[in-house]
Amino acid sequence: MRLLNNVITVLQARLYLIDWMDVVVTYTDTAEYKPSPKPFLVALDRLRLQPKEVLYVGDWPERDIVGAKKVELWTAFARWGEHPDAKDTGADFDFTSIEQVVDVVKKINEEK
Repeated sequence: MRLLNNVITVLQARLYLIDWMDVVVTYTDTAEYKPSPKPFLVALDRLRLQPKEVLYVGDWPERDIVGAKKVELWTAFARWGEHPDAKDTGADFDFTSIEQVVDVVKKINEEK
């Protein structure tokens, strides 16, 4: 699992979520916040991945989806997050549950 976040929260640290991450990119790594492309580019570089090898799931259209689109990542809007009623998110996919991730990843892989 990868994490691209503007901050590492105390809650994430307490829940040991950081232990599940291969790469973490925060403001301190780039001096720029999402939707700047820089955090996304740093994550791609550290992971040694190309944009179309990544599905970025975010819950804030103006930061997550716009930023990921700037570097041509696949994008999915998570409707269970901060902005569940957002309209016109611009995402490639719209999720109402985490279970949908598996189906979309399969679909993307089939298109390769």
